[in-house]
Amino acid sequence: MNIILVTEVIHSGGAETFVLRLAKALQEQGHRVAVFCFYRDLSNEQLPEVFAPDVPVFYADIPVNGALSKVDSLLFRLKIDIRLRDWFIKRCLKKAVKGHGCDVLHSHLLKVDRVCVQVTEETGVPAVTTMHGDYLHFSLHADRNEHSNILNYHAHARKALRSLRGIVCISDEQIGFMKERFARETEGKMKKYYNGYPAVAGLYGGERIREQLGVPETSFVFGMISRGIKAKGWDVAIEAFQLLGREDAHLVLIGGGSYIEELRAKYQFDSRIQFLGQINEPLKLLPAFNIGLLPSTFASESLPTVVIEYLLFGKPVIAADVGEISKMISYEGKDAGVSIPLVNGAVPVKDVAAAMQQYLDNKTLYIEHTQNALHCYQQFDMLQCVRNYEEVYRSALA
Repeated sequence: MNIILVTEVIHSGGAETFVLRLAKALQEQGHRVAVFCFYRDLSNEQLPEVFAPDVPVFYADIPVNGALSKVDSLLFRLKIDIRLRDWFIKRCLKKAVKGHGCDVLHSHLLKVDRVCVQVTEETGVPAVTTMHGDYLHFSLHADRNEHSNILNYHAHARKALRSLRGIVCISDEQIGFMKERFARETEGKMKKYYNGYPAVAGLYGGERIREQLGVPETSFVFGMISRGIKAKGWDVAIEAFQLLGREDAHLVLIGGGSYIEELRAKYQFDSRIQFLGQINEPLKLLPAFNIGLLPSTFASESLPTVVIEYLLFGKPVIAADVGEISKMISYEGKDAGVSIPLVNGAVPVKDVAAAMQQYLDNKTLYIEHTQNALHCYQQFDMLQCVRNYEEVYRSALA
C-alpha cells in the first residue's frame, strides 16, 4: 500500500515519534510510506533522521508563514473560526497525495484530522486516525468553558469523526469517551490497539553511565524522563524521594523548560538529585536507572511512551494510575510496577514514597518486577502494531 502519515509537527513527543517509528516499520514491511508535516518551523528536522532515516518527509509550503500565523492568531482571539494556513496545508497535502499515489491517509490528532477529511472529500482517498488523547483533552476544556486553542470543538470533532474511515484508540478511557460523546459518528469504526515500539535496548549498553553521572554503582537510582510541565508530577517525585531520607539512593531527572529550572533552583543543595535538562537521546541514560517514575496527572494521559521505554529497558515503574498505565505495567498476571491511585485529582506523595521504599527494602520484589518488565513490553511489539494498522487500512479501502 501507498500510505502517508500526517502530523502537525515533528518533535520529541510520544505521538510524534510514534508517527516516525510506525512509518519506518511500515516501510520495512514493504509498504511505500511518506510523512507529511504541517509546520516545518515548529519541527525538529533532525528527528526523522534518527527514527525513520529512509522515509521521505514532506512539509507544507506556507507562504509568508509568520504573517499568516499572526493573522490566524488574531482571528482566533476574535473567535472567528477560520485558519488561513489550513488552506495552504490542504493544497500541499493534496499535491503530496497525488504525487505519492496515496491509497490511504493516516492522521494523528484532531487538528490534523480536520484537514485530512477535507482532502478525503476532494480526492476520495480515505483517512484513518490514531487517538492520542487530544479529543478528550479539548472536550474537558470545552465542558468547563476553559480556554483552549481550538474553536467550536464539538462541531469540528463530529465532522472529522463522521468522515474518518477508521479510528484507533490506545486506551479504554478513549473508547468509553467516544461511545459516550460521539456514538453515532464512531459506530463500527473503532479499534483499540497499542502503539508499537521497536526493541532498541541493545543499542545502549550503559557502559560507565553512572560514572559519567557521578552516581555510585552501589546507589539505587530512581529516574524520570518527561516533558517539563508540572502536570507530569516532577514535584511529587522529588518530594517523595526526599521523604525516603536515604543516602544510598539517587534521583535522576531528564527534562527541560522553565518549570524544571525553578525546581533545580529550589533543590540545588540536595546532591542526591540530578537535573540533567533536555537530552536528545535520553534512552542512553536509562540503563543507569533502577526504577522509572511518572506520577503524572496530565489530563489526557493515555499510553505514555516513556512507560513503554522503562519496560523495554527492564525497569519497574512507579506511576500514577491514569490513562492506560495500570494495564501497561501488568500483563498476563505479571506485574512490573506500582500504579498509584489519584486522591482528589492528585498523586499522594506518601504513596509514591511508600512504593519507592518497598523496592529498596524488598530485593525479591524488585528482581521479580525487573524480570516482568520485558514481559509487559510484549504488548507494544512493533510488528504486531504494523499488522493491526494494515487491517485498519484494508478496512478503510474496502
